[in-house]
Amino acid sequence: MSGFSKQLAKKLTIYAGALGGCWSALGWCLEHAESFKNVVAMFQSPDAEVRIDADSKSLNVGDTQNLVITVYPSAQHKLPPGTVTVTSSSSSLKVVPNAHAVVGEISGSGLIEEFKVRAVSFTDAPIQVSASYRTGDLERNSTPITFSITPKPATLKPHFERTDTKRVILAGEWEMVLGANSGVLKLVQSESKLTGSFDVPHHKWKNGRIAGSKDGNTFRMDFLVPSKSTAERLWVVGDYVIEKESGSIQMRGCAYHLRNAPDQRVETGAQGLDCSTAVKFPGWKTLRGEKFMATASFDFGSDY
Repeated sequence: MSGFSKQLAKKLTIYAGALGGCWSALGWCLEHAESFKNVVAMFQSPDAEVRIDADSKSLNVGDTQNLVITVYPSAQHKLPPGTVTVTSSSSSLKVVPNAHAVVGEISGSGLIEEFKVRAVSFTDAPIQVSASYRTGDLERNSTPITFSITPKPATLKPHFERTDTKRVILAGEWEMVLGANSGVLKLVQSESKLTGSFDVPHHKWKNGRIAGSKDGNTFRMDFLVPSKSTAERLWVVGDYVIEKESGSIQMRGCAYHLRNAPDQRVETGAQGLDCSTAVKFPGWKTLRGEKFMATASFDFGSDY
């Protein structure tokens, strides 16, 4: 018999004798209850419980969702290093970046957060996703969670107002050029009011909000940067034209970099046509002017 086995047998003999006297020494038994529990656990084989969850189980095509997988050892055991595998019941929901991961020793509980699922195509069938943990001869599976996939929402394009074919709605996503820098313009239109955002990664002002208006075929937009909105602004003015041959709509004009100047009271120049500092605005000094252009696919519908 090995030294460890002899020590274990000795401890068991002591605890067995102690159990016999528990009725006469209940306080002592309660005090050493945890020790009894540990000894009993030494004779049990390691076991584990696996759980899987996600913040959202309803995805649009193209969406990615993080998975949270937890492995709980049973009793007082530590689980040796093993592997975790995530399985999806449909090719429409792909496990990324990999479906397998190596995990180290687990004590208490092990949290695995490196798995994600991506909705790559639409299906109207529910999709089951489960996780399994394996170490040596031990393998345990989680209860599956169910995902659903919906089609990717159609991208809104500039279009004719359905109740008035003479009215153009500029709402949608545009590819724009500001000076020599390209970016993205996203517009929302309510009546004649324009709101939205801009993103020009290589421009002096990289991104911000938009507030403006549309009147006939002309537009005026304030490109606002949070840190500069009261002292400086980018004022964009121009008009738009629909090109049926290419199926697109273009906004063309000028962007004026303005700085607050209360003493400036003169308004001169052809806004949107002359992209120079010769264009003056009341209350603002024109620091710079540059060309602005934005293009978007136009939804002609059946009314054109």
